[in-house]
Amino acid sequence: MKNLISVQIVLLAVAGLLISFPTNIYAQSHIEVSLEKVLALSLDSAQHGIIVHYAEGGEDRAQELGQVLNEALQFFSDSLKVDLDFRLALLREEHWKEITNYPYAIPHVSYEDSKAIAFQPLDQDGVVYDLMMSLKERITPELRQKVDNTGLSYEEFSAKMVDLIGFHEIGHPYADVYGIGQPARWFNEFVANYFLYAFLHTKYPDDARIWDLSTEVILDDYDPKHRTLEDFEEYYVRVGADNYGWYQANFESKANDLFEERGFSFIRELKANFPKGEGKLSNEVIINRLDKMAPGFNEWAEIFEEKNHNETK
Repeated sequence: MKNLISVQIVLLAVAGLLISFPTNIYAQSHIEVSLEKVLALSLDSAQHGIIVHYAEGGEDRAQELGQVLNEALQFFSDSLKVDLDFRLALLREEHWKEITNYPYAIPHVSYEDSKAIAFQPLDQDGVVYDLMMSLKERITPELRQKVDNTGLSYEEFSAKMVDLIGFHEIGHPYADVYGIGQPARWFNEFVANYFLYAFLHTKYPDDARIWDLSTEVILDDYDPKHRTLEDFEEYYVRVGADNYGWYQANFESKANDLFEERGFSFIRELKANFPKGEGKLSNEVIINRLDKMAPGFNEWAEIFEEKNHNETK
């Protein structure tokens, strides 16, 4: 597999697109409808551990991503003793618009019960790639050197993020089918990131380091307009592309550090302490419960306290 803060005009365009996102990205959606739409496109398909549907010219990428995604599914199946009927659709922009309202090239997943289908761009381009590339001349020399040290060009590093975000999407249906509740949007994103990092850290440590580095790049010298968990719950992706990236990078950073401390067992603790069906919970309840599980969450949550200079939005 080939190995946000952006130019203002790009951000304005992307933020406008993000407003059209579904208000509840992580929620279950009608998997059969999604699959019917994919099948109606008459794409090619192949079995690469999982079934991959792909646009013309996507044979090599279908094999690449299909095999790694299948490895991730096997990893979670072995670890959690639950199975997921998972497919992948690799689409170009003209097909993307027929399937989803998401901006082109934002990886996402449609799932219900134990069935899921993930959507990723066939080509490593689109919103995520453009936003990462917009940082190229703005990050510190030290961070740029870290990127160079990965052995990837900055362009390859940016393209890699498109694929890695796709692996994050596996975490949403797996957390659901395993029995972890969905008490808040930010909690769901944190959990999906934990699943992603568990797989990468165990099976692809070089990619785990790249994922770690991406959080540093996104968080570098950025002062968000929206920073509270309450804003994330209310606005979600409508906070804007760069601000949404700031939130996700903070969730990712916490998940990454916690996995290195607690390992895979913390996923089982999440199920025990946040059972599916419990419903929505206040941020205070969620954070206090997490802090009892892994002391330090209350201190971490201070990141999301409103700052005086940001009180007027």
